[in-house]
Amino acid sequence: MILFGLPGGLGPVSFSSYARNYGVELTVDEARPLCTLWKDTFPETRLYLENPGPELDETAPRPLPNDDPKTRKLKDIYRYKCVTLTGRKRARCSYTQATNSGFQGLSSDCTKLALWNIYKAGYIISNEIHDESITLLPYDPLTTARAAHIQELMVNSMRQLTPDVKVKAEPALMFRWAKSAEPYFFKGNLIPWEIVPKKKEIKNGEVKISPIEELDLTLAQSQELSDTIERLYEICGKARKNNLNKQL
Repeated sequence: MILFGLPGGLGPVSFSSYARNYGVELTVDEARPLCTLWKDTFPETRLYLENPGPELDETAPRPLPNDDPKTRKLKDIYRYKCVTLTGRKRARCSYTQATNSGFQGLSSDCTKLALWNIYKAGYIISNEIHDESITLLPYDPLTTARAAHIQELMVNSMRQLTPDVKVKAEPALMFRWAKSAEPYFFKGNLIPWEIVPKKKEIKNGEVKISPIEELDLTLAQSQELSDTIERLYEICGKARKNNLNKQL
């Protein structure tokens, strides 16, 4: 919550309102010292937000004497601009939009560069969900190596634009996209989330499904998983061959 709020110039009033989205109740008086504490803990934040702060947009319309109060207020709000380190421009922003774009916009630029590099490497990109690149891969013994290559492309792409930021990416394999999917390796190979052995646990009255670690698998579970993987290799291989024959 704080990471994506305060660096973007969120003030005590908005911070108090924003906190409720995460089930945190804060009064404005309680939020005010937290905002100050953030800036004192990370003094570079003041340099970014206040000195010099976001630039004014010289192309934004100026308030006119005959403007009604609503129009005058909007003109007064949307009078900033932002230019990311890549040179991408965003005009007529509010204060928080301009300050957020400085780092979230740059993050977006990193994602776009990663997608471009993945595409140039010959992979098929089907979607991009926030910070997840959805890439189509054939499922065979080389899938893990392909996923590792895409992981490397994503990390190196971001390092080109933000070399001082620690970067990591984790590949997860699945036949159908699921937000809950996690990376799971079996015998050194990445396997689809759908066939990962899982267990149900009840924590705080809620049912939680989590993967069973490879070292915790029984011999029977391990053998069954090995057999399933071999069957999937065979099924996917036949499907690719049939599709190729149809195209020919």
